[in-house]
Amino acid sequence: MDANTRWVRVKDLVGDRKAGIPAIIPISRAHWLQLVKDGKAPAPVKLSERCTVWKMSDVLEFIASKGRA
Repeated sequence: MDANTRWVRVKDLVGDRKAGIPAIIPISRAHWLQLVKDGKAPAPVKLSERCTVWKMSDVLEFIASKGRA
């Protein structure tokens, strides 16, 4: 599965120590959600009431844009 079709949840982005998931973006969950709320990070897609995901290609583009700044 390539980055254009992959979907990730917040725990995949910021990591989850208990589950052994390493962070893609080294920030806290609260900071990530604040960036999304402020419109500085990619908008999520609600799959259901309790399932919110981000398109991996959008996340990678966000990371690349921060590296250029």
